[in-house]
Amino acid sequence: MSLQQQARTITQVVAMALLMVMTAALAGAEGIEVHPKRIIIEEGRRHGAATLSNAGDAPVTFILEWRRYKMTENGGMHPIETAEDSEAIVSHLRFFPRRVTVPPKSNQTVRVMVRQIDELAQREHLIHLFFRALPKAEKIEAPQEIEPDVMEIKLTAVQSMAVPVIIRLGSPVAHIALTELKIESNDQDEPVRLTFLCLREGNRSVFGDIEATWYGQGASAPVPVGRLGSVAIYTSVSQRRVTLDLQPPENGFTGPGEIHLVYTDRQKARPIELAQARLPLE
Repeated sequence: MSLQQQARTITQVVAMALLMVMTAALAGAEGIEVHPKRIIIEEGRRHGAATLSNAGDAPVTFILEWRRYKMTENGGMHPIETAEDSEAIVSHLRFFPRRVTVPPKSNQTVRVMVRQIDELAQREHLIHLFFRALPKAEKIEAPQEIEPDVMEIKLTAVQSMAVPVIIRLGSPVAHIALTELKIESNDQDEPVRLTFLCLREGNRSVFGDIEATWYGQGASAPVPVGRLGSVAIYTSVSQRRVTLDLQPPENGFTGPGEIHLVYTDRQKARPIELAQARLPLE
């Protein structure tokens, strides 16, 4: 086998192996859930907690550590190097246990504690608690003969997840606006999408559900046409671009009418409307 053919073979094997690893990782993640999705410690409190639930048939062990991420404009989370602010936060936080095993069909709780809270600046602080699963132990098999010029590659999927930990001191505030509403596509073979921009001002992160409702002229009642749950905008960004897949009413968006978009914080017992906007359609 020539070097070129060998390189091509290795590339194909790696591509297939990566696909298998990503698929396995996604499948494995279905058995583990964490609640709540964010740990928020507000003024007057010093403790928070997250519960890991394992719906699978095998125990899963996690190693815990602090990680730093920054939200991007499209909602992704990008790892960043050590920042002065996050270093200050880490020195005031403790979590336990540092290693946790979740038995099958069972739960385990991880607790976070803030120390010397009076030394922290009066604003919102953010860092992520990172859960990294240890790979499952595998049986050691006797080595098998392989053909000359053939390279074997074995990749192991490692499940992981990051939970934001937010410390709110003082009275941080945020103001939200929804702008640049636009229908992206009306092709029959593609879903109808509503794109828009969430603008945030202030020194507080926000989280909430975004719901779209169609108000058609002459319609007997408004029709819910789309929803995104738990949409976050962290303090690392001043705006976030969002795409919402819509489910048009039976007769489509036949105007005149309007799509009403509402962003609602449902973390408390009483929902709080963060922002709303309207898109008229003829």
